Amino acid sequence: MESHGFIKVPEGKLVRFKQGGKLIPGTENARFLLEEDINIIMSSSFSPVKESSGSAIWSMITKQISESVNEKAGAFLGGQWKQFGFQSWTGTTPMETSITIVVSMNKNAYKDVVVPIMTLTKLCLPSDVRGGSLLGPGPVIKTSLKKENEGEISLDENGDIITSGRQLHCYVGSYLLKNIIVKSAQPTFSRQVDNYGYPISGRIQLSISTVYSATTNMIDEMKGGI
Repeated sequence: MESHGFIKVPEGKLVRFKQGGKLIPGTENARFLLEEDINIIMSSSFSPVKESSGSAIWSMITKQISESVNEKAGAFLGGQWKQFGFQSWTGTTPMETSITIVVSMNKNAYKDVVVPIMTLTKLCLPSDVRGGSLLGPGPVIKTSLKKENEGEISLDENGDIITSGRQLHCYVGSYLLKNIIVKSAQPTFSRQVDNYGYPISGRIQLSISTVYSATTNMIDEMKGGI
């Protein structure tokens, strides 16, 4: 259990963001605490096989239906059959969730509150590069795929495999959300300030998503299950 000022904070409430197995620069002094329950959204889409399948597959299905009916019902398909509505998987969306975390001053309001919150805020924003072009947030797909295809393995401090390529990982207590992107950030600072005018506490709401489509392996890798 980690100490937060004079209060003992349960490990399950601590939230950390890491890249390459290390805390994101600027968040080292912060103790982000989970403020609300986490609701994780996972979904897949399906459509009738009649709409999603090619003509060859559809012909095969109709042939099987024809052969399964008796002569009195008629082998000719002139009506509607329940098999026409068979739902076939067409895709799965990335895993999504929204988390709200709070942070309070320990010794220095600027280093403990302002810098960490602004650091997380920048995770959903592009950076200016030469010539006025923008470098988008999140991982670089070419680098990520190249390293995965080469079987290049990198480990975090717990010995867990992580994906390379500027990937971001969110640790919520004993749970681990690997390879995420931050889609939106809503920082809020307290009205109470220190002697230098910096807020002594704040919160930030983050909408995050996995880089890849959700899979059963992702659930297993969260460690501990949901």
